[in-house]
This record gives sequence, structure tokens and C-alpha cells, in this order.
Amino acid sequence: MAKQLAARLVFLSTLIILLPLAVLNRQTVTIAFNPMDLLRDAPQGRLAMPLFIALFALFILGLIAGWVMGRLGQNRAPSVPRPTSSQAASQPLSEATSASPMPPRPVVINKAPEPTEPPEPDTGDKDDTEAER
Repeated sequence: MAKQLAARLVFLSTLIILLPLAVLNRQTVTIAFNPMDLLRDAPQGRLAMPLFIALFALFILGLIAGWVMGRLGQNRAPSVPRPTSSQAASQPLSEATSASPMPPRPVVINKAPEPTEPPEPDTGDKDDTEAER
């Protein structure tokens, strides 16, 4: 039920956006497939169509290309096979963790800085300190 409602909302919102686009862009455009052919008086590789049809076609081609790329990316196998739960239970902990594709985490030990005594104030009388020694 929720999927049907979502699909209908997407369809209606797309329709609300695309209908004015189609009405406002009815002028005919010429699409040339060979850019070097434009130098001639009558280019041969061209197609004349309303602008909104060209925009719809590009939109649909983009959706198809995105769908294909998503499907191709989904079918990739992981580079390191992960052990199943029965294999992980039978292996010792050190062997189970060594099969991980990630490097081990570095151990960070946070030590509190050692307290230091504040330096004695300098009075500027160097002769007095030498005389006391």
C-alpha cells in the first residue's frame, strides 16, 4: 500500500513539473549528430523535434544510464571473502580477526602530562646569584 502511494505521489509531482515544461517549450529545435557537418549548407545528420521531446528523451536516457550503472555496481563480489558464522565460531579469535581486510587499529594510550613546577621569576640580578655561590 505504501509503495503504491509513493509511486502515485512521484508520478503526480513529475506530471505537475513536466506538463508546463512541455507546453512552454513547443518550439522546434534541430539536433545535429555530426558537429563537423554543420559547416555545410544542408547538414545530413540532423533531427528536428519539439524541445520538450528532446528534454524528455535526455531525461529518460539519463535514468536508464543511472539504472545500468547501479546494477553493474551491485554485482561486484567482495575482494576478501568473509567467514560465515559457523566458520567464525570454529576459529580462534586471533584467526577470525586476522581475516579482516582492514589493517589492525593502532593502540593509542592517553597519558596525562606530568605536572611541572613553574619557573622561578627572574629578578635580573645575576651578580647576586654568583656571589651567593
